[in-house]
Amino acid sequence: MQRYKKLQELTQSLGPEIENFYEKKNKTAGTRARVLRQEIKLAVQAIRQEIQETKHKFVAKGKK
Repeated sequence: MQRYKKLQELTQSLGPEIENFYEKKNKTAGTRARVLRQEIKLAVQAIRQEIQETKHKFVAKGKK
């Protein structure tokens, strides 16, 4: 659940950077947005992996 909260924080912080880049033409905000986007991608992958591992544990326990 902690990873999900981190993902929410990253997603919320992305919005203002995107707005600054497109509306105010702030190039640095574009760089920050790209970095945040990469962090979001990694966070989503970590959550996916955690879900898969947990699912496999549930299945293994059910078979025993």
